[in-house]
Amino acid sequence: MTETVTSRDTGGEKRPNQEILEGESVDPALPVKRVPSRSTLPFTRRMIIAVLLMALPVAVFWSTIFYHYGFRDDYSIIREADEEPGKVFRVCAGYARPLYGVLLETTAAWIERVDDLKWMRLAGAVSVGLVSGVAFFVFTEVGWGIGLSALLSATIGLLPAAQIISSWAICWPHGLAALLGLLAFLLANHVIRTKTSWRRLPGMLAGSVILALGVLSYQQHSLFYFVGVGAGFVVFREGSVKQRMAWVIRHLIVASWGVGLAFIVMMVLIGADIVTTTYQMNFEPDPLGKVWWFIKGPLKNALGIVVLNDELGKNRVIHLVVLVLTLSLLSAGVWSRWRLGGAIDVGHWLGVLILLMALSYSVNLASMNRFIAYRHLWALTALLLIFSVAGLKSLSRSWPRVGRIGAPAALSFLLIASVVLARDQAYELVALPQSEELAVIEEAAKRIDITRKPRVFIVISSRRNAPSAVRFADEFGSLSTDAEWVSAEMLEGIMKERFPDSGDVTKLYQLGCGDVLPPKQRYEVVIDMRNLKNMDLEEALDQLGSEDGM
Repeated sequence: MTETVTSRDTGGEKRPNQEILEGESVDPALPVKRVPSRSTLPFTRRMIIAVLLMALPVAVFWSTIFYHYGFRDDYSIIREADEEPGKVFRVCAGYARPLYGVLLETTAAWIERVDDLKWMRLAGAVSVGLVSGVAFFVFTEVGWGIGLSALLSATIGLLPAAQIISSWAICWPHGLAALLGLLAFLLANHVIRTKTSWRRLPGMLAGSVILALGVLSYQQHSLFYFVGVGAGFVVFREGSVKQRMAWVIRHLIVASWGVGLAFIVMMVLIGADIVTTTYQMNFEPDPLGKVWWFIKGPLKNALGIVVLNDELGKNRVIHLVVLVLTLSLLSAGVWSRWRLGGAIDVGHWLGVLILLMALSYSVNLASMNRFIAYRHLWALTALLLIFSVAGLKSLSRSWPRVGRIGAPAALSFLLIASVVLARDQAYELVALPQSEELAVIEEAAKRIDITRKPRVFIVISSRRNAPSAVRFADEFGSLSTDAEWVSAEMLEGIMKERFPDSGDVTKLYQLGCGDVLPPKQRYEVVIDMRNLKNMDLEEALDQLGSEDGM
């Protein structure tokens, strides 16, 4: 069954005025009568699809999850959770993430060995899978067809941010914040669609409370609420621009209530001296400069979808190609609105797109912090992907013979590419280099004779010494030992595993760290991390494994 909705132009001739993403389903975001759809499946079958989507990230990241390594803050967090109860919570709460602090400190306290970090990484992959599964229900709820909903949800669970969440142990609660954002949208949209007037209020308030919990967990990912708004906006709608904007505005009201409630909670915690504010809780003093920073940095990275913006420029061409393709698909969506609804519809489409882009990255835009990280781009990238798929569908409809399969085929190709890239990038750009660092320090720790309280010096590495071919910030292809404090934490953690009954193991040796070995100083053990660049990752790890077995 194919539905075409028409309206009359000024000459009285009927013409299509809107479109249906898969040619079969009508948007239920507004309180209109549902049209029977071949893409509608019983709840049980949709649940089966959702479960498969939930399992996909665990399957893709399996080799990374169960590899032997830690990543930067992992080492200090597990020590502090054990030795300094409450510190992890206070630090996280200082970034307005108190629930994140509670979850992180509680789980980190269970970790006794570096190898146990795999369970936190597994939790991260599971949380990403839950986001994919719930996103599938969000997309089908607002009117997307089953096929595109499944493909899109699966791809969202493999984006660069999802790769980091699944490979960095301390990031595991990030996915729960995104999950809460989507659940808040589901509830709010249900009452907005089915209730009238003041009867919507209780459900909208409940949705705002759920969103507030997400904001207090990890603000950036709670903004997945706007991914739901974007998904509902791009599908077919009956009604005037006024009706459509009323739907968007109601969701903005719910979001503002949720953020406002989270803000009140933080003010109470600060007033009670439970939380100490950090500089990142201050607002950006240069809004125009921040917008330009956003365009040339975060937005540029997000437009690459699954392709990383390598700092070394080695994949610059492919990233540029994907960026141009994404912009082309977004432009196709604008062209479609012009063809179907004229200037008013184009203005409406562009206005909502720009608004949702800003809102999906609003935490970083508002904060004075200008650090760019893929782990903060999940909601923005997912939103751009949704609008790109809508543009692709409108473009493919111009060629009727291929229009029906054009978008699903292209999204299927994207999903396959995402599976390959996600698996390889998480494993080769996170797990392998981090495991190599750990292996070098583990091997050196065996030479520390605690009966003599030896002097130990770690020559730290630097970003230019990273062995990975692709690098970005402190995430993909980075090293943990480019910082003195991380190097010290790594050695302390390893020594604790060797001597679990020795109390404060830092008293068993004298440690120094720096980027060069001090002249005229004698050290019994020197750990030089600068040679990592010259080592082949797989061969180095295999060699160390063989030596350990001798």
